[in-house]
Amino acid sequence: MELYIAPLARAVERLDEALRRCQLDPGDLLIQDGLVQRFEFGFDLGCKALRRCLGLASGDARAAQAMDMETLIGLAHAQGLLPGDWSAWRLWSDLRAHTGHDGEEPMGPEVVAAVPRFVDELRYLQRRLAGRVV
Repeated sequence: MELYIAPLARAVERLDEALRRCQLDPGDLLIQDGLVQRFEFGFDLGCKALRRCLGLASGDARAAQAMDMETLIGLAHAQGLLPGDWSAWRLWSDLRAHTGHDGEEPMGPEVVAAVPRFVDELRYLQRRLAGRVV
């Protein structure tokens, strides 16, 4: 069975588009907010794709779903699905955990600074999963 990654591919494209727009007009808070939302979506889809891939490859989808983020990223990195290890992903995970609408200070500038490397990471994951049969 081929792994379905079309949503991840679209998320990478849209995140990259938002990053380019934000770089053209860094003072536009509306564009920055859109970038943050696309970061959230891309992060979530990337993690789901990793869980699905690792679960299918191992034959144990429940174990992959139950993994904490550090274990998930460590295993994906060890298998060559990600160039970044947990130290890189911890930053993105922390940003994702704090980008919600819970009354905290906006995380826009921190996300904007982190997105270029994150886009590269998702693009790498997309290439590694494209056409992957599990």
